[in-house]
Amino acid sequence: MTDYFAKTAPESFPHVPRELRETFRPTKFPDWVVEVCGLHLFAAEGSNYERTGSSIPDPGDMLYRLEGDCQDQSVLLASLYMSVDLDVRFVRVSKPGQSHVLTEVYCPVPDSDLVCSVLRKFYSRELGKDVGEVAFEERSGETGFWLVADPEWSSFVGDISTLRGDYIADSASGWEWRDLREVQEM
Repeated sequence: MTDYFAKTAPESFPHVPRELRETFRPTKFPDWVVEVCGLHLFAAEGSNYERTGSSIPDPGDMLYRLEGDCQDQSVLLASLYMSVDLDVRFVRVSKPGQSHVLTEVYCPVPDSDLVCSVLRKFYSRELGKDVGEVAFEERSGETGFWLVADPEWSSFVGDISTLRGDYIADSASGWEWRDLREVQEM
């Protein structure tokens, strides 16, 4: 198994906090919302999918190349999130003949309805983008929750629409990973 955290390099991005403030100021949204949504937007819309194999490039190199597979893009997004002190984890799921790696970002606020509402407002007001359901995972014993932030297949933080079917199944409680292979947390 690949240690994705060993591949991250948040120190490569000391300029990110300043650039986010310059890009989204003035705004009434909390820094956390700007960071989560802005960095996902950059990684998701700024990079192209290219199958690169098992070798994951340095995130700094990936930033300039902006091409890579799901592992490469997820390590880049995680590095960007970590550069602004956000907690992340990697999720690896499978379907027959293929696996997929994505990033999740932790929200320490316990009110998931409020946070999802604020995220939708940010996308609408700051980016002119209407978003649907914001998906997240709650774990017992945690005060917050994890938001799906897939830089390859999600058009916004919490978007699981393109993962449904192959990687996600609907369940009585909302949704669940079909074939969850691994979750890496720091």
